[in-house]
Amino acid sequence: MSSNIKKPISSRTSKVVATADSYFQYAKEIVISRSWEPLLHFAQNTILSLMSKIDYGYLRVLSPDCIYEFGPKDSTLRVNIKIINDSFWGFAEAYMIGDVTCDDLPTLIKMFASFLSSDMTYSSAVFESENDTLEDAQYRKLRMIIKKAKICKDDHLLEIGSGWGSLAIEQKNLAEERIAKAGLSSNIEVLLCDYRNLPASHQYDKIISIEMIEAVGPEYLTTYFECCDKFLKEQGGIGVFQVITMPETRYSRYCREVDFIRKYIFPGGHCPTVTTLVQAINKGSRGRLIVDDIENIGPHYARTLKLWRLKFLEVFEEHIRPALIRNWPEMKNDEIEIFKRKWEFYFAYCEGGFVCRILGNVQVVITREGNEAFLEGIPL
Repeated sequence: MSSNIKKPISSRTSKVVATADSYFQYAKEIVISRSWEPLLHFAQNTILSLMSKIDYGYLRVLSPDCIYEFGPKDSTLRVNIKIINDSFWGFAEAYMIGDVTCDDLPTLIKMFASFLSSDMTYSSAVFESENDTLEDAQYRKLRMIIKKAKICKDDHLLEIGSGWGSLAIEQKNLAEERIAKAGLSSNIEVLLCDYRNLPASHQYDKIISIEMIEAVGPEYLTTYFECCDKFLKEQGGIGVFQVITMPETRYSRYCREVDFIRKYIFPGGHCPTVTTLVQAINKGSRGRLIVDDIENIGPHYARTLKLWRLKFLEVFEEHIRPALIRNWPEMKNDEIEIFKRKWEFYFAYCEGGFVCRILGNVQVVITREGNEAFLEGIPL
């Protein structure tokens, strides 16, 4: 890792949880250190060997010394990488500090997805056509969840995951302002509360949670559904959970290593597999919660991320950079650039993961045994 990256961007920025890195990650950071020249050559040879496995798309790497070409030259999928500094061989970090440029980052991630050893890992919208706006697609996603939960006007609904950490305090205040403005203060209560500390006396007809489970962690996944079982009414209870998932084939390695997302974007985040999710539901509820339906909307996340990335870059200079300087005046220009490039890489990194179906995003519907609400609209 570049020594520039090791320096905290500001006194308020969380430190990288280096102690959680696997041996592989630790070794990689040593290898890409600019001060360890022999190991840089080792890293270069190793990564060039990996790139030689590309058979989907054409990749051209322009280094100061020579040009490397990989994959079929007649491919319509083409990407060029220009190496500015040898720290390229630790690509994520190098991209953030500007030591490598790429003319089509999402396509590059797609090409790498077929052979990378580590995983390719917000809330996804659901699109009907390429003409959909992000806002339209997000509302469609919400309507889909409301329909799956069969929410009625008299239902007592619990939504878990409006925020966590210090951000939750700001989100609670904002939510209450919006609720009051809509004249719904008597209908909606916003609690700043750990889901485990919600009083057991609270009972709900429906439970909804959208991409919050990823913040629960594998050690508390069973506890999470134990709480859901406790809060969900015995008669007619329905829960809908939207969750980013890892494939079974990558899960063991994913659990052992710390990837770019969990290192720089969401420390402590964890995406379960569909299997571990279903097992946690069954174990946590002691068989009282039944999985009724699972739908993978993962492909829609690729376009969601693409639109986020384009919007982020579009408004960065006018809105984001001034906001960073206003809130953290000690930030230097190069630190702001690192922030920008980190998030640009994050959006493209995840976009490629969903396009290649390395990542999933499932909507899981759970209910109680004998819930006849699921017979509605079906001729018997």
